[in-house]
Amino acid sequence: MSAFFFFTFVLKPKSHRLMKTLSQNWVVAALAATWLAAQNVGIGTTTPLTRLHVAEGDIFLGDAAGADGFVLHSRAGAGYDFLQISTRTGGSYEWGKGITLERSSGNVGIGTTAPGYRLDIAGALRLQPGSAPAGANGVIYYDAAANKFKCFEDGVWKDCIGSAEVKWTPTPKILLGSLPANLLTTVVFPIPASIPTTAKEVLVYAYIRTGYNAPGEADIEFMIYTEESGVRYAHYLFAHWYPQNAWSYNSGTFWLPITSAREIRVTSSGTAAPGNWVGQIFIIGYR
Repeated sequence: MSAFFFFTFVLKPKSHRLMKTLSQNWVVAALAATWLAAQNVGIGTTTPLTRLHVAEGDIFLGDAAGADGFVLHSRAGAGYDFLQISTRTGGSYEWGKGITLERSSGNVGIGTTAPGYRLDIAGALRLQPGSAPAGANGVIYYDAAANKFKCFEDGVWKDCIGSAEVKWTPTPKILLGSLPANLLTTVVFPIPASIPTTAKEVLVYAYIRTGYNAPGEADIEFMIYTEESGVRYAHYLFAHWYPQNAWSYNSGTFWLPITSAREIRVTSSGTAAPGNWVGQIFIIGYR
């Protein structure tokens, strides 16, 4: 046989407040009339504005000792202009690890207690790869299939990086030296210090001018390149001699990446090069 017991608690007129008398860490100070009418609860205030109103204090969610957990905090020193969700570890507050909302500006900070923008992040931001969301100007995502950032601009999806034109800086012609006269020879030209270390590429100009070759036809090829970790970036310049009283000219202008060695290499190949010719290599710009 089961028995049911019902208890009714009545707040007496002299019991308008319920409070813990041995500690000032928390106080429930809601008037009995407020409980009965508005059903609001105040902690630290006798006039609670909402269902739960915490005045001039924090809310801690964590272990019983108060050493490790999370803190909901509104800074009184700034006129309650900041709301922070932060952490507490080993009994110490860690305000810089949380989220801050500034009431006056509406700015949100992650890892900073003084956000200066609508979203201010102190640290790296990662966008997980995914598929294209609904398009709206200003939306950005990381395309998992194309493996690149996409931005929605002027009504269409575009590559965020690499789509804009990169401006370059011209320089006076910087002579690196002469093309190698002997076959199967490699000549190394250091990139001069006048090219900034922030530059990623150099604009190279190379030419070869040939003259009359009595013994017969001949040809030579120059591979002009930079190299990094086994990857070679090359441009080829070719010249040919004819056994007649004539001359020829060939040149090229091209971009080469600046590698960590900061050097440009030239390797020659072909048949024996006659003596009646001249070839040089220059840097004329960078970006």
